[in-house]
Amino acid sequence: MMKPRLAILQYHSAPYRDPVFQKVSERSYIDATVLTMSGIDFGHTYRPKSASQYPNYFIGKSFRFRYLGFFHPGIFKQLFLGNYDVYLTHTGSITGLIVMLYSWMKRKALIWSSDSVLFPKLDKVISPEIHHSLERQLFKKIDAFWVPGNATQEYIEHQGVSKKQVFQGAYCLDIDHILQLSVSAKARRHDIRAALGVNNSDWLFLFVGRMLPFRGVKYLLGAFRLLTQQFQNVKLLLIGDGTEKPGLQAECQRLGLSEIVFLDPVPLNRLTDYYVAADTYVTPALREHYSLALAQAAICGLPMISTDRVGAVKDYLLDGKTGFIVPAGDSQALAAAMARLVTSRDLAKDMGEKAALLSKHRTVTWAAEQLEAAVILALSTQ
Repeated sequence: MMKPRLAILQYHSAPYRDPVFQKVSERSYIDATVLTMSGIDFGHTYRPKSASQYPNYFIGKSFRFRYLGFFHPGIFKQLFLGNYDVYLTHTGSITGLIVMLYSWMKRKALIWSSDSVLFPKLDKVISPEIHHSLERQLFKKIDAFWVPGNATQEYIEHQGVSKKQVFQGAYCLDIDHILQLSVSAKARRHDIRAALGVNNSDWLFLFVGRMLPFRGVKYLLGAFRLLTQQFQNVKLLLIGDGTEKPGLQAECQRLGLSEIVFLDPVPLNRLTDYYVAADTYVTPALREHYSLALAQAAICGLPMISTDRVGAVKDYLLDGKTGFIVPAGDSQALAAAMARLVTSRDLAKDMGEKAALLSKHRTVTWAAEQLEAAVILALSTQ
């Protein structure tokens, strides 16, 4: 029996997709080919190009249209020559819509992938009512869904899709690799903290990500300023770049917040050092569909504090058990949650251990199996 042929359209290679595609290629239950729209992740240019060995084809030059996204003329060649049985695509670009239309024209199985969530949109091109109505009609024509986690699954089901059609794992870090890196990092934890100017008695909070308005880092600075009025032994490490970073640095200098340390973006293999060095991970986002930083924090056994506007809390953060969930845009609530952990090391340790246990099942093998199951279901509908 021939293996089903799957075409996967992706924007760019990424460390939260590559391990899964590599595992699918190794398992050989399906014949998957990845069609990559861009050779560069423009949001994270410091990331090295993928070294994975799965079949991956760059589909060539693109044109960008406002509101409609990218169009790649080269997609037509891949579609005509590929003779695929199943297509996995998105609706965030013209190219993705072309793949969708082609699958319908050829009466082939179709899988949709996205990280959409129920949180209110910050930037509305069309009204939520019109958007949801159009999407509900679209979803009726899709055979299966492959999504990052529970938050997007809830969104898909809210749009009228059956639970049995939805599979997870579209964003999945290599847990085993991160745990291997953490072993070395734990042996060097004292030195890593010392290089940051952090003593053993200090409580180190960590944030990793691009400092953009929707990430709400200014609220974290506000919370940390309140925290320093209560405690002398707290530090905050912010890792990343972004348009808001210069202003945040200037504000820290103006307020004399020397307890806050800024670092430029760090490659994934080195990031584990800082998760291990930290005592708590904090994400103050106003809206974030997912958060791979939150996922890595859980894998590394950190207690977490997040706003209620981060999709990954549905997978890794049980309020009061693996950390705390606070309202977005509320510095006082954020500071109160941070203070609770500073004053209870035993609680923080217990939360971190539970977070690590909660993350264990979301492995690369699990994600590959979820994708394979989506393919099987999609084919069964044809």
